[in-house]
Amino acid sequence: MATTQKERTAASSGITIVAPNAGQTIVLKSSGEESVHFDFDVRTSTFSRSENDLVVEGENGGKVTVVDFFAVGTDNALPNMVLEDGTVVASADFLRAQSPDMDISTAAGPAQTSPTSGLSAYDDGTGTLLGGTDRLGSLGTDQWGQSSQQPETVQNLLVADAAVTDAGPTPSPTPGPTPGPTPGPTPGPTPGPTPGPTPPPPPPAGPTYDARAVLFTEDATAAPMVGFAGVNVADANSITWHDEAFKDYFDVSIDASGQLTLTLNQAGKDFLAAQGGNNAYGYITLTDTNGVAYTVQVVLNQNDNVASKALDAEVATDNGGYDLANSGLKHGEWHQGQALNNGTLFSSDLDDHIRFTGVVSGSSIDAGKGYDIVYLGGLKGSNTVTADGGTVTVEQVTPGSTAYAMTTTGGSNTITADSADVTLNASGNGSFTMSAENGSNSVKTATGDISLTAHSDIHSASYGMYTKAGGTNTLEATEGSVSIDVSGKHKNSVGKRF
Repeated sequence: MATTQKERTAASSGITIVAPNAGQTIVLKSSGEESVHFDFDVRTSTFSRSENDLVVEGENGGKVTVVDFFAVGTDNALPNMVLEDGTVVASADFLRAQSPDMDISTAAGPAQTSPTSGLSAYDDGTGTLLGGTDRLGSLGTDQWGQSSQQPETVQNLLVADAAVTDAGPTPSPTPGPTPGPTPGPTPGPTPGPTPGPTPPPPPPAGPTYDARAVLFTEDATAAPMVGFAGVNVADANSITWHDEAFKDYFDVSIDASGQLTLTLNQAGKDFLAAQGGNNAYGYITLTDTNGVAYTVQVVLNQNDNVASKALDAEVATDNGGYDLANSGLKHGEWHQGQALNNGTLFSSDLDDHIRFTGVVSGSSIDAGKGYDIVYLGGLKGSNTVTADGGTVTVEQVTPGSTAYAMTTTGGSNTITADSADVTLNASGNGSFTMSAENGSNSVKTATGDISLTAHSDIHSASYGMYTKAGGTNTLEATEGSVSIDVSGKHKNSVGKRF
């Protein structure tokens, strides 16, 4: 059935900490025993302690608080830290190096075991097995539960009675044998090595998923939807709904090419509104026209913050009874929404599809590795977009009004790509592909190409790169090409106004 995400705690393989946006505060709960993974370069961050919490603050003012980091329970050892490059370091050594004056003494943790899963109260910790061998029961001959000592024996001292005569003085009593040392208890057999705690059994085998689709719903002004680009189906019979109730929340459409689109209908909106801001999950199986089946985790996201690795770490109790398949995702992720405001998206390292048809502002999007298709309906303010291969398109088409593909006033927009090609397009009643007023826009690729297009519908100006009041626009293709195409009544490849 469709369920909701109630709490976000440390994953069974440890906590993964992503870089917070400027002014953003992220709160995570420590398991007390698992490692802490940093998904960003921590060399410019500051570390401090607040009671038993660890606080990590970036240069941009964003903060991550790890609750009860110093409350380590009975083993009195802080969890290890795993840096961005995979280096594993002891927390005590790392924190001394970062903050020499920090108090890194540990405190007693909670009596119960800490959850070891990603986002719920699922508990597969070792529990009271850490108390010793008293819970192991019989191991054959029970050397731990019975006494192996012999009763103590004591040698009595014997004294001979002396005879008494009238002939002389009473003789002293004749001493008996001199007592030796009292023997101790007879030693029992030498015990073998103390067995360690019995590891917890593996979780019961249950249903698994191997693909993921995320609907961003927080900033939606129209019905949220997600299209499954790259997986073509024959008809609606190619979809298996694992929960009939979840099926009722969507309208289903399939275009001429076979691409499936799920659109949240009014019943789905009502269901999501009843979740109190928590995410909801459902599962479907898609069988494409080649007979390949994908079991898809469908996430109805309500907070504009998604990290693929964090979702991977969730267990069945977090998300409706499903675990990620042992082999991991076998298809890239689908992420789709309208506007994205002050959000973060860290996608998988497979071939992902990321689509936001509205304006993205104050956000960070990392498409990961792989051949990714990224489409954004404009960048405004301060944003970062990172991609490896594939394409990144930033496009705003507004007939009857001015179009801006990348625009900032006092902020910074940055697109960084490796082999991915970057396309910027603005078309409207006046168009600005890149506009910077007292701020900066930057597009950089290693081997990918960069293309700018500006078009005005009527007698208005078109600008490829426009600056004002000290603003800057930068295009840099190290081994690729750069092209600028400006059309309209008044054309300006590069414009500047003071």
